[in-house]
Amino acid sequence: MGKKQHYKVCVIGGGVSGLSAAHSVLNFQNDSVSIDVDLLESTHHLGGNIHSVQTPNGFVFELGPQSMQAKYDQVHTFLNSLGLNTNARLYRPNSAGISVLIQKFPSGLLYPAPNSPLTLIQTPLLSIPARFRALLEPIVPKRIPTEQESVFAFFSRRFGVEIAAHLVDPALSGIYSGDIHQLAIKYALPTVWRAEQEHGSVMKGMLVSKKQQEEDSKHLSRSFSFQSGMSTLIQSIQKNIQQQGARIKLKTAANSIEFYRRGLDQVEWKVNGTKYDAVICAVPAFSLDSIRSKHVLFQSIASKIEYVPVAIVASAWKRTHAVSELIKNRFGALLASRGSESGLLGVTFSSEGFAGRTPNDEEYFSVASFIGGALHRDRALVSTSEIISEAVEGTKEVLNIPKDVVQEDVRVRVWPKGIPQPGSNHGELLNQVESMEEQYPGLYFAGNYLRGVGVPDAIVSGLSAGERAQERLLKLKDK
Repeated sequence: MGKKQHYKVCVIGGGVSGLSAAHSVLNFQNDSVSIDVDLLESTHHLGGNIHSVQTPNGFVFELGPQSMQAKYDQVHTFLNSLGLNTNARLYRPNSAGISVLIQKFPSGLLYPAPNSPLTLIQTPLLSIPARFRALLEPIVPKRIPTEQESVFAFFSRRFGVEIAAHLVDPALSGIYSGDIHQLAIKYALPTVWRAEQEHGSVMKGMLVSKKQQEEDSKHLSRSFSFQSGMSTLIQSIQKNIQQQGARIKLKTAANSIEFYRRGLDQVEWKVNGTKYDAVICAVPAFSLDSIRSKHVLFQSIASKIEYVPVAIVASAWKRTHAVSELIKNRFGALLASRGSESGLLGVTFSSEGFAGRTPNDEEYFSVASFIGGALHRDRALVSTSEIISEAVEGTKEVLNIPKDVVQEDVRVRVWPKGIPQPGSNHGELLNQVESMEEQYPGLYFAGNYLRGVGVPDAIVSGLSAGERAQERLLKLKDK
């Protein structure tokens, strides 16, 4: 047996992508290779936007992502490796019956979002002509793919303007808090975009996809959280990588990254002056702008993606019969941003999705309200008291809670640069990242700004970056 080769990898960023990347690298140890990992996080805590709070009053609030799906086989396998198997997950009850309410503008009335052709032609959210126009989607000709087509233009072309304005706009507010006139369909909703390209119709493509999902394991499509909230995921990854020797350095930003060639295939990286064999940048794109480097133009990536501010207000209330009936088996309520004076994007019914979010679910219910986004940026950047006031008043209006009722508990978190917005130049960003990884051996990128903003997408991004780093180090060992 040959001499064991030791390598050092620096993971920059302690969000879920960075933690997943560190896990990926450390779990590929073998008899001939040993890898040490330093993980640098500029703030005082790990997890990035994942932030669960347990209040003294016994409420569990999410001030970031509310839940996740396994979505991909590698995410399911990853969670199992952390001990977060299906028995450890808190699944939404009655998943088949869970629906989303959409507020009709300008009346303010809430109606279930249509989820089938039958409910589409019955929904009061659309005019009668718009309902039947939408059913013509399968015969709308496929268009030659373009990088620039917006979500609004795509859905208007295939389903009609009303669908885009009254259904897609609030739905995308719930995912990106974005402007559907600026988000690129190819990157914001890649599954929908591929459905047209591969099947000539979104409806046909979704039908094929639905059949495939029915054949797949149910654990991939169901939403879940954990008993103590989404931060359980972060704590589990942290425990795992620390047990394998990862050195986690909080309040440590990567101020400088330098690159040196030491031969045809040999390179050396220095992060804040410390030598490494590989570097994984798993910080948000805007954080790349502050990294100094004589060689790598990190700023060229940062300039190609925009982030929008979002404030999340979690609150708990005394339950009434009327509210219980309204939110029963509902995921939440989504509001159209365009044309509305309110900065409220939507409200998720937290306690309806997961039991134990309140000290007594029969007496209380809890919600998370979202403020700001692309069309109401300023509303997420005012004082905390103003944000809470708008969220509370907006939630009361949506749920018909009397004005004199006071919430039992409330917490707020503001994300000034909360959600990345994949626009018409997103393809350029992806090409730039790929080009930089080719130009600078040992440098890898991960994050939710690349190929999806969801938690499972961020995990896959980190795992993939870790695998690419492993492959390079193994090739070096064999030479």
